[in-house]
Amino acid sequence: MRRYWMVATLLLCGVCMGAAQVETKGLTVTSESEISVEPDAARIALGVTAEAPTAREAQTKVNEMMTKVMQSLGSFVRDRKDIQTTQLSLNPVYSNERPDMRGERKIVGYQASHVLTIRMTDFNRIGPAIDAAITAGANNVQSIQFLLENDAQARAEASRRAVAAARAEAEVLASAAGMQLGSVEAIVSMGAPTMMPFMAKAAMFDAQGGGMEVMPGNVRIRSSVTIRWALR
Repeated sequence: MRRYWMVATLLLCGVCMGAAQVETKGLTVTSESEISVEPDAARIALGVTAEAPTAREAQTKVNEMMTKVMQSLGSFVRDRKDIQTTQLSLNPVYSNERPDMRGERKIVGYQASHVLTIRMTDFNRIGPAIDAAITAGANNVQSIQFLLENDAQARAEASRRAVAAARAEAEVLASAAGMQLGSVEAIVSMGAPTMMPFMAKAAMFDAQGGGMEVMPGNVRIRSSVTIRWALR
């Protein structure tokens, strides 16, 4: 899958200095290329949320639930470094009644939350891992993000295609103007090639109770360059 965006500027200007004339001719093209590649890793965001009359009770509930969830993930994630806490929260729960004379609402309890990010490279085990976590008590499955960790080759390919597309467009424009491309005078990369991970929502279960089916989508790598050529 390829996409290219080009902006070209043809610059022909003469500068007079006494009896001599110095002429500068140049063509500048900006090109963007996007490639689509298969991911090599996934990050799953899931956790537990619980409410209780007091903050301590809510936090205790969450801790107990998370202990069970962590145990359920043990057979799916071998390296403990691949499981990280990404969010902890403890917030009051307010009554639905109208605020009192001071504009304050009554606190009726507390809600605690603990969210993990889990890294996995075996995509066939993502669904079973989520199923196991839910069975153990996870009640907050947020998302699955597919990404490319070993991305050097893909980034280089995106840059090569952006440069090739820029040159092809420059040759067309130069030919249309009755000129030829000369040497490259400048190349500017518009920042490092960027990766756009594929995000999959993780809230769909088989209606027959068959668990979660996860289908990874491709990751997009985008590169943009601006190149200036001399013209002759």
